Amino acid sequence: MNKKVLGVIPARGGSKGLPNKNLVDIHGKPMLYYTIKESLESNLDRVILSSENEEIIKVGRECGADIPFIRPKKLSEDTAHTQDVIYHSVKWLEKNENYIPDSIMTLQPTSPLRKSQHINESIDKFYKENTNSLISIKKSPAKPPWWLLKKNKNNLIELFLKDFKNPFNLERQQFKKTYSPDGSIFITKKDFLCKNISLFDFNKCSYYEIEDKYTVDVDNYLDLMLVKILMENE
Repeated sequence: MNKKVLGVIPARGGSKGLPNKNLVDIHGKPMLYYTIKESLESNLDRVILSSENEEIIKVGRECGADIPFIRPKKLSEDTAHTQDVIYHSVKWLEKNENYIPDSIMTLQPTSPLRKSQHINESIDKFYKENTNSLISIKKSPAKPPWWLLKKNKNNLIELFLKDFKNPFNLERQQFKKTYSPDGSIFITKKDFLCKNISLFDFNKCSYYEIEDKYTVDVDNYLDLMLVKILMENE
């Protein structure tokens, strides 16, 4: 394929839902370890970790991560966006190491069940379909978006998707299948990222569907318990 795909693992400190979650213990290893391990065993050309946190940087290096810089604090606040972190990583490597990838894969450490196989297959699919971006997806939960409700300005309940016919008069089989991002894999062509400061081109975006058992995105204690159970039953 002769394409350089850079893997970037964004791992800041200061998480709120699950304190210090990137380093939380999962079967004797910090959660960060699983993403580093699988990414290094994949076909990615290079994998780096972006963090401002001294402990995360220390543990990341112990797990084998390449950490060429310390992330600026302004990109580590609660209001910072992932696309800005990835853009900074790409421009830093270009300026300081003359390293220019063709595409970038964003690998969030909160998806510890993701495997190197998923990374490799998504890269192959991305280049086969020749799009500007790819996102990993999973089937939406049992309750589709057609059943979402919202409170209106009169403090009454109405359908969130107002243009859709009454979903309570339909059978489940009549709904279209819906999907949601699982958070484990995002691929973006470097030129598109740098021009738009965005990870996604939804006018030309591929997808990689992952089995549910690999799609847990750890955001709270219950997610963490589920990951531990799934790992025990692999």
